[in-house]
Amino acid sequence: MPTTEPQLLPETLDPPESPVALYHRAADLAQPVATMTPNNTNRDVIEYFREHPAQTCLAVVEDEIPIGLINRNIFLTGFSLPYRKEVYERKSCIAFMDKTPLVVDGELPLPDLGRLAVDAGSKVLQDGFIVARQGRFQGLGSGIDLLRALGQLEAERNRVIRESIDYAQIIQGAVLRTSRSELESAGLADQHLLWQPRDAVGGDAFFARRIGRDGRDGLFLALMDCTGHGVPGAFTAMLMTSFLGHVLDLVDPWDPGQVLAGVNRRVKETLGQQHRGPETSSFETMDGQMAADEGMDAVCLWIDRAGGGSAFSGANHSLWLFTPGAAEPEEVKGDRIGVGYLATPDQQTWTTRSLASRPGIVILATTDGITDQIGGPRRIAFGRRRLWNALGFGERERPLAARLEDAYAAMEHYQGAEQRRDDVCLLAVKL
Repeated sequence: MPTTEPQLLPETLDPPESPVALYHRAADLAQPVATMTPNNTNRDVIEYFREHPAQTCLAVVEDEIPIGLINRNIFLTGFSLPYRKEVYERKSCIAFMDKTPLVVDGELPLPDLGRLAVDAGSKVLQDGFIVARQGRFQGLGSGIDLLRALGQLEAERNRVIRESIDYAQIIQGAVLRTSRSELESAGLADQHLLWQPRDAVGGDAFFARRIGRDGRDGLFLALMDCTGHGVPGAFTAMLMTSFLGHVLDLVDPWDPGQVLAGVNRRVKETLGQQHRGPETSSFETMDGQMAADEGMDAVCLWIDRAGGGSAFSGANHSLWLFTPGAAEPEEVKGDRIGVGYLATPDQQTWTTRSLASRPGIVILATTDGITDQIGGPRRIAFGRRRLWNALGFGERERPLAARLEDAYAAMEHYQGAEQRRDDVCLLAVKL
C-alpha cells in the first residue's frame, strides 16, 4: 500500500492569548498536531513517534474525517512482541488504532465535555480526545488539559459566587444597620438584637421603624424567618423587608395583624403566589410555568412610646414576656399560619393582641434557629428550656446584650461538632 507523509491540519483555532485565560469550549483545548491516514503504514507511525517523543497519541483521519486514535504506549508495546514488526510493519496503521475514540464538536462547552469524558472512562485521561468542526478534524485535546481547564472554571465560578455573597452581605448589613439604629434611638430601657446567619447572609431578618402619625408616636418592630438560607434566603428577606416597609405606609402600624395581612397580599400580588390549598408544594407547575413558594414566619410588635401600650401579632411565632424576677416567661401565641405562602389564603387575617404595660417587663422574640439546633450527647434539639436557663432572667439584673450573647454561646457549646441547621435571630426589649 502506498504511503503518504503525515498531514498537519492548517486550519486550527488559536489557543487563548494568556496562559491564565479561561477555556470554555472543546476547541479551546484543541492542539494542532500531525495526523495519519489509512494510507500510512505502521512503519510511518513508528518513525513519527521516534521523532516526536512527547507525542502520546496520533489521530487517524480519512478525507479530514477522524476515524480513530493511536495510543503511543499501546502501539509500541504491541510492536515489541515477537514477529509483530515483521508481520504488521508495512500494513495500514488502522490495524492498531482505537476505532471508538471520544470525538466532540469544537463548540461543546467544557462542563459537557467533562461529563462525556467521565462516561468514556479512563482512556480519555490517557489518550485524550479528538476535536472536530462540522465533522472535520480540528485537533487533539489532552485529558490532563481538560482536568486543568475544568478546575480553572470551577475556581472562577467559586470566585463569582464568593463576590455575590460578599455583595449580598454588604446590602443585608446596610439594611440591618438602619433598623438597629432605629431600635437603639427609640428610648427604651434596654434592647438588643442578636443576628447570626448560618452562612454569611441568611433568611432571618429584623426590621425597626419609628413612626409618628395620627397623634401617635411609637416603634414598629418585626422579626422575620424567611424562606431559605444563604443568598436565596437573604434575597427573600430583603424582598419581605421591602414589602413590610411599603405596607407600613398604607396601614396602621399599631395594628400589627393588619400589617401582616398587607404583606401577605403584597407577596401574592408580586410573586403570583395565589392560594391553591395546603397540598401545593414549592416550585409546582402553574399554567405551564414554575411557581415559587416564598414567604415568612414573623413576629410584629408595636410599642407606643407616648401611651406605654404595646400590641403584637405573630405568624407561626409566639412572643415571650419575662416579668421581673421570673425565670419562666409567659407565652403570647401568634396565629398558626405563615405569610405569603401558596397554602396561605390570599385574604388571610392575623390577630392583633394587646400587651399589658408593666414596668421592667422584657419582651423576647426569637426565630426557631436556636431552639431547633441539634447537639448534646443525645443529638436532640437545644429547646426552650435550655434557652430560658441560658438567658437567666431569674438571676441578678444584667444587660440584655449579655443575656442574649450568653444564650448564643450556650447553643454553640451544646451544638458541639454538629452542623448549624439554621439562622439564629433573637430580639429582646425592656419596657
